[in-house]
Amino acid sequence: MVTTDYDGLKTDYDGLEKEFKIILDYLMTNNTIQTKIVKEKLDIMDTKAKEILKEMIKKNLIEKKGKGSATHYIIKK
Repeated sequence: MVTTDYDGLKTDYDGLEKEFKIILDYLMTNNTIQTKIVKEKLDIMDTKAKEILKEMIKKNLIEKKGKGSATHYIIKK
């Protein structure tokens, strides 16, 4: 089991879904991500990107900041 610790993130990284890993890897380098970037990284539509982000919020992996076009996501601390 590989455990990742980035600014308080503690989770079984190996047990995460592939999409979650891609998003978390991006966040570890860039600190913030927007829905547009999730769509590009995962090659998916807007609705699916939002579903994945909502699920990650539900699992306490990330948190939502801002509103409207300023919405972005960061690793949950």
